[in-house]
Amino acid sequence: MSEELLKPGEREMIQSRSYLYDLLDKLNDILENKKEILEQKGIAPKLSVTLELITLNRLYLDVIYKTYWNQLLEVINELNAIPELKDDMVDVNADVEEIKKLKQEGGF
Repeated sequence: MSEELLKPGEREMIQSRSYLYDLLDKLNDILENKKEILEQKGIAPKLSVTLELITLNRLYLDVIYKTYWNQLLEVINELNAIPELKDDMVDVNADVEEIKKLKQEGGF
């Protein structure tokens, strides 16, 4: 797609797609592999529902960022507070930071 055909912020939104999909994969892996810990902390249902909603809307990045992004960040903050997940969260947090940077640059 030609650069001059893109709306302001659209390029950054498109660039964020790969980070978002990677983030979803990593969070699904954590949900699958650390389910017991997440259930003990009461986070498993919240994470599961949030991931399902985002996955259903994965083709509509604007909807995800307007509707579900803050909810996802809340769940990620809860995951960061669990010491047993510290190593798992390194890559998750890296993706989140890249998305935040692109969101700021693109203004979406």
